Amino acid sequence: MLALLIIFIPKEPRKDKKTKMPVFLASLCLLGYYGTWLVYYAGIVFSWLFVGMAFLPAVYFIAVELWLDNYILCSQVLFLG
Repeated sequence: MLALLIIFIPKEPRKDKKTKMPVFLASLCLLGYYGTWLVYYAGIVFSWLFVGMAFLPAVYFIAVELWLDNYILCSQVLFLG
């Protein structure tokens, strides 16, 4: 999966306004993921916390792949996610 992340990157940059949404979503998911770990280490444990720990990294990788226009790895994350 890491090889797909590195190898299949388009050569031409995108210049449209749609690049802001995946970056914002990826940043939000990454901050949320770190937040779930902070809550976990603070000793506040509930069932939805573990759902967030499992769900947010997959959404992060999907958002990054949409930002990089790497639809091959995006399908892999959806399949294995």
